Amino acid sequence: MASCIVVVFSRSGRTRALAEGIARELGAQLEEIRLKKVRNRIPTPGMILRGFKKGELPAIHTDFPDLGKFDEIVLGGPVWGFDIAPPVLSFIEHVNWSGKKVHLFVSEAFLGGRRALTHLKRILENKGARVEKERAFPTLLRHPKTLQICGREWAKTLKD
Repeated sequence: MASCIVVVFSRSGRTRALAEGIARELGAQLEEIRLKKVRNRIPTPGMILRGFKKGELPAIHTDFPDLGKFDEIVLGGPVWGFDIAPPVLSFIEHVNWSGKKVHLFVSEAFLGGRRALTHLKRILENKGARVEKERAFPTLLRHPKTLQICGREWAKTLKD
């Protein structure tokens, strides 16, 4: 596989476990989307979703590597409120996606994975990315080691 980076937002650690498995299988660098503190604390999902309903994206740290040097990007995040977690959308706004080959994954507790993937794909394609493969992973009551294995298995399909 060409040079690849896995970028993930994870609040509970489940999505990060998937990303760790993917990155390990691909031999890729793993980077996390990190929230900035607001009034000396990390915003809760409820705070973020309330702001998102008002059209606000959460503030994130933008000290991630230059994605221009990677041929492929694997982007993932959890489903919140039947859509992708807003910090992933904040990340998308800070990157030049023109001509990038992207694979998407989401973690879902119950529902919303297909909707989140469709939303992400539409946004990225409108920004010039070429979305290749996508996957929604059920994560409720799954052990992190099991999720890493699931991530590794899916990553094998990205090598084809």
